[in-house]
Amino acid sequence: MANDSSALAVPSPAIGTFRGLPTTLLALFWSPSTAFQTLREKRWWFVPFLLCAATAILFAFATSHYRMEDFKQDIKSDPSYSSEEVGRRLANIDTQATAGASLWQLSLATTAVATQAAKLFGLALVVWLPLQLCATRITYMTIVSVCSFIFLIKIPEALLSGLLIRLKETTRVFLGPASLLPPDSYRSPLFHVLDRLDVFSIWMAILLAIALPIVAELPRKKAAQIVAYLWVAWLLEGALFGNLVRIL
Repeated sequence: MANDSSALAVPSPAIGTFRGLPTTLLALFWSPSTAFQTLREKRWWFVPFLLCAATAILFAFATSHYRMEDFKQDIKSDPSYSSEEVGRRLANIDTQATAGASLWQLSLATTAVATQAAKLFGLALVVWLPLQLCATRITYMTIVSVCSFIFLIKIPEALLSGLLIRLKETTRVFLGPASLLPPDSYRSPLFHVLDRLDVFSIWMAILLAIALPIVAELPRKKAAQIVAYLWVAWLLEGALFGNLVRIL
């Protein structure tokens, strides 16, 4: 009788094997290539977006007190304001915060969600347009799905930033080499460049370089070049315009 042991072999998972959304979300952190492989077939973006938006809202609420105190400190230290002007501005801030607390919280939440949406669809467009020059057939919504998963890195970033803000009692905390600069350099081009070189932004760029060969079927070298060009352009924008465009 012929040996039929091959029938007992367990087949290896095929490329594009369906995985559930929770598994794909978690896979981003320990096996990103597995997560991006699933996104070739599934255009999941809304749930990751909701998770990031909810995190942004909670972060805004948790740090609003410290942000307000920093704003007050900026007013007090501004040499262009007289003592009377400083007192009037501080009184207006306290009055508005007390009288319109509910409206202010709604505005804070709305701004957080709108900012996340602008970042997601803006980054997806910036990534998708160069891919069209490479004759890829990848759709814009596929890139939106990829970017929404990459933005999940913002969740641990928010947790770490929130912890540092509470410990230092100021929102002026930086996760990259910008933290080594003196306070009077916060508005300099060098500061804005170094502020963008934090570990989480680098992590997101690496994930994008991993994703493009999988979802767009680009050579790895070509994908790395595209990400590198976009990264350099983003750093130059920071040097020229400050944090006018803050995507990552």
